[in-house]
Amino acid sequence: MTSSNATESTTMPGKLAYLNGKSRFEMNLAEMKSAQMPTGAAAQMKEMGMDTTVAISRPDKKTTCLVYPGMQSYVESPIRDAESARPESDFTIKVTKIGKETLAGHECVKNKVVSTDKEGKTHDSTEWNATDLKNFPIKIETTEAGSSVVMLFKDVSFTKPEAAQFEPPADFTKYDSMMGMMRDQMMKRMGGAGGFAPPGQ
Repeated sequence: MTSSNATESTTMPGKLAYLNGKSRFEMNLAEMKSAQMPTGAAAQMKEMGMDTTVAISRPDKKTTCLVYPGMQSYVESPIRDAESARPESDFTIKVTKIGKETLAGHECVKNKVVSTDKEGKTHDSTEWNATDLKNFPIKIETTEAGSSVVMLFKDVSFTKPEAAQFEPPADFTKYDSMMGMMRDQMMKRMGGAGGFAPPGQ
């Protein structure tokens, strides 16, 4: 992601899985590159067990989960982005071929894609569809809130992911807010360090 004035950029690698409208994105904040990240922030996140994060989107349940394996906890909340919860039938897609390019060794058809919802709101993007990967878009360029966003895909697999990947682990503690989770984690740390933890901790 590059800011509108092209002075700041953020790169976040991760692993994405998709199944029947459900998505899962696993990332490690220690791998993020951003001028906005304070020095030592990645190390602090790792110490707290928050460096590895798994974001699970479930439009069928209208919920999202942020899972923190290092803390064996997750935060579940309602989907706030109304667009992501809408069915595909609410949109019309127009694809216009721009040309052909080779990208990362793949022959691609470069397309302009315009998505229009029932209210007439449009969303534009440019996609590079790899002909040897069932026309999968290995590169997508779009603009979000004035910032340029580029998504690059590699090691693409069409193997159907396990459904369990789109559920938070059953033995993890569920929270309804990030604040609640952080409060409990701090209390546990205080108790473990010889501090005073509230009753029940």
